[in-house]
Amino acid sequence: MELKKKLFKQYWLFLAKKKLNKIKTISTNANNLISGSGIDLKGIFGDAEIAKQWEDAKETLSKFDFPATSGGVNKGDRKALYYLMCKFKPASVLEIGTHVGASTFHIAAALNAIHVSKGEKAKLTTVDIVDVNFGEDRPCLKFDNQPSPSEIMDKMNFNFVSFVANTSMAFSESCQDRFDLIFLDGSHDSNMVYQEIPIALKLLTANGIIVLHDYFPAMKPLWQDGHVIPGPYLAVKRLVKEGMQAHVMPFGELPWETKLGSKYTSLALLVKN
Repeated sequence: MELKKKLFKQYWLFLAKKKLNKIKTISTNANNLISGSGIDLKGIFGDAEIAKQWEDAKETLSKFDFPATSGGVNKGDRKALYYLMCKFKPASVLEIGTHVGASTFHIAAALNAIHVSKGEKAKLTTVDIVDVNFGEDRPCLKFDNQPSPSEIMDKMNFNFVSFVANTSMAFSESCQDRFDLIFLDGSHDSNMVYQEIPIALKLLTANGIIVLHDYFPAMKPLWQDGHVIPGPYLAVKRLVKEGMQAHVMPFGELPWETKLGSKYTSLALLVKN
């Protein structure tokens, strides 16, 4: 069984590299990306004031449950995203990969708390390759009584959230907006992430933030199940090799549980050198 798993991992890695090698070199400009100097991730996730904001938001966030089996961002990662939002206070956010809306809801709740409830403007645009709200293959249909992402936003009166059913590439071609924070959690194929990061860099406002999900440093397992998704790591590695003036800051271990009894997360920041 162990040999079978090992061979499967090697084959998956082979396919990821093969897909990536088929893509022509893409130039990048990281000028708008936030600098990594001065960012203290441990300080952010240990911040007492943000912890109070999280406690104040618990009643709102508990209104909807997202099963661990839904494939949505796990509870610990959702909390980390909320903390990140409270720290940097972006007013415009782009999410690539809506799925069941777990991260969408937490990002929207944070925007509401830090901006909308104070009379300030905010917006969240979330993009998915399928119609997560009305499509026949929408993810919420797989789970009993799970409301669609748009139903969740309607019930919360989060009318600053926009849903787009399209590929990230097609969306970017017509997008005129710019975003303070971009969360990349769509396809994790190396060839797709390699193309999405340069796009995200172009859509950023000055000192903008890019958050990566399922980033496995050096392609090593983070949890006891030994599972690794190589795409984001391979994509960043090639972009850096080709001159991207940026590097990754993995969140590492959080002060709270994430999954499989662990506190480790695959969330990471892409920051300017």
